[in-house]
Amino acid sequence: MFLSSSTFLALTWTDIIVLGIFDTAKEVGIYQVAIRLASLTSLFLQAINSSLAPKLSESYNNKDFSKLKLLAQSGSKYALLLSLPLIGIYLIWPQEILSVFGKEFVAGAACLMILTFGQFINASSGSVGFLLQMTNYEKIFRNIILGTLVLNIVLSLILVQIFGKEGVATASMISMVVWNITSVIVAKKKLNIFTIYIPLLSK
Repeated sequence: MFLSSSTFLALTWTDIIVLGIFDTAKEVGIYQVAIRLASLTSLFLQAINSSLAPKLSESYNNKDFSKLKLLAQSGSKYALLLSLPLIGIYLIWPQEILSVFGKEFVAGAACLMILTFGQFINASSGSVGFLLQMTNYEKIFRNIILGTLVLNIVLSLILVQIFGKEGVATASMISMVVWNITSVIVAKKKLNIFTIYIPLLSK
């Protein structure tokens, strides 16, 4: 779990470090504003994770798998529903939001939209990372995150030279989608829990 947390930290800095190597300080500044705004959409998921983790562990240890499934799916539902308004605002009015920080930051609109899509997948997947870590599948989750870090570094190094800040934003978004969807698949196969919340289908 310590290694997973450390790798997550590395993931959050990879795009900024790579962009700083290949582009100007101005572009890095614009990108940082975009990524910080996009990250605000994950606040609800983080709050849910902090309260849900011990309950997931307790349910698993008590072999109460019906409650475990309910907790995991409820976390996804509320994380997505609470995040959707902010996600919608970012996707519909990215330029208007960024213009609050100055007209030069409007150039980060595409980055904000790309990163927000990644956060949408993150919110939809819910507490899948904590679910795997609290149910004795922490080593599998660690491997997923390590693989994602390598993917992120490779994609960032390639795409930044072609698309600049939009390239590292795309690399970050792809990495977030990959680790979330891979974790969801593992949770479904190992625990028979599908964490992605789909209205009308999720019960």
